[in-house]
Amino acid sequence: MTDLTLRRATAADDQVLAVLAARLSAFELPAWRAPHEIGDADSRAMIAAAASGNPDDEVLIAERGGEVVGCLHVMAVTDFFGPAIVSAHITSGSMCPVAMPVASRSSAEALPEGQDQTRRSAM
Repeated sequence: MTDLTLRRATAADDQVLAVLAARLSAFELPAWRAPHEIGDADSRAMIAAAASGNPDDEVLIAERGGEVVGCLHVMAVTDFFGPAIVSAHITSGSMCPVAMPVASRSSAEALPEGQDQTRRSAM
């Protein structure tokens, strides 16, 4: 298997980030939450972070063999235990099945039943 590499997302990754954000709602949601609300909100946040260049609010793109297979949105936040403590916070993460990289999926496609839950527990 090809090694996994990470790189900072850029404005050129907007479409990929939108597809990955849509996958964050590919599991059973509470009745009061619509899938598009999750995908749209995460997409906007990750695209804004990638465009900002702020080192305290970054999106990392995971690639394997030159194909995008996932992302992590990482923010430096002041810890709730005290203002002197800053820690990393992963706000969202999305991975694609290894056999089907992001570039070959549309944002409307959902994972086969149970697959997303398996990926979430592995993160």
